[in-house]
Order: sequence, then structure tokens, then C-alpha cells
Amino acid sequence: CVLELGQSAGARFARSGSTSTAGANGGGLRADTNATYTFKNTIIADSPSGGDCFGLGTFTSLGHNLDSDNSCNLTDPNDLPGANPLLGTLQDNGGPTFTHALQAGSPAIGAGDDAAAPATDQIGTNRPQGVASDIGAFEVVVVVVTAIPAVSPVLLVALALVIGALLVWGQRRRAAWSPSRG
Repeated sequence: CVLELGQSAGARFARSGSTSTAGANGGGLRADTNATYTFKNTIIADSPSGGDCFGLGTFTSLGHNLDSDNSCNLTDPNDLPGANPLLGTLQDNGGPTFTHALQAGSPAIGAGDDAAAPATDQIGTNRPQGVASDIGAFEVVVVVVTAIPAVSPVLLVALALVIGALLVWGQRRRAAWSPSRG
């Protein structure tokens, strides 16, 4: 199960009530009878034992969350229930801890709440990199490529002719001043 949360992870997460365990009964987050989970800017995904959220407790979304199997009661208009987060493997992506990088095309990219996200992600990348912060612990670095202005083919031909003429003129001038002709 992937649960990317906590202030340093770009999410707000709170639990009250009994202890939480994910085990043989399923659930990346298991809420016992009196437990309440509240989360924002959080990815809950890919629980191998069934249901990202499981149990008799309460799961409350404060928005901008992604749940891969639609089991976490995500009801905010900015939530992404039943969405594949397109996460990379848990690995060293820089920073002090391993993270799951968001892959190209992840719906979590640019879908976070800037007001709720910390200034940096879990590995120290500034937020936001794009139009908005990413959901979860990892902020995708946006590389801005500045396009070279289009140059007309006529201008390129004219430039080539000028450079060619200067080269020919320079060769003739050197030949005229060579010591052997002196």
C-alpha cells in the first residue's frame, strides 16, 4: 500500500479513535469502529491486501486526495477517487528518504491544494513546480524549454550568402597581401 501523507509529505492527515492496522483483513488504512481519518493532498493507493480504506470507522476527505480503488469515501469535487496514481517504485529519488515518484501522465500532477501543501515536498523540491502543487509526497520537477524563434528560410539563405561572400572576400584579401606576391 502507498500512503503518501504528513506535513513533510505534502498532505494533511489526522486520526482519532482506536489504533489503525492494515493486515489480513485488508485495507491500506483500516479504521476500527471508533477511528476517524481525515486527509487532504494525500495519495492512498495500491493496497495489496484489499481496499485502500477498510473498516467500520470514518474516512473524511478535506479535498485534493487520490484513492486508487474508490474505497476511501472521497467526496470533495477536487478528489480523484478510483484513479491510478501512476507511481514509480519506492526508490531513492534524492533527499533523505525513499519516495514513489509520480510518473508522466499521473492525475496527481498539478491536482493538489497549494494552500494546504508545504513549501517543499518530501525530498526538498519547491512547491508548486507547475500550475499547482502535486498530490502526495513527491513534486514533479517541471523543466521549461524555451523555443528558438522560427527563422524564415529566406533569411537563412540570405545569411548563408553573406557568410559565403565574406569568406571569399577574406581569402582574396589574404591572397593579395601574401608575402610571396610581394
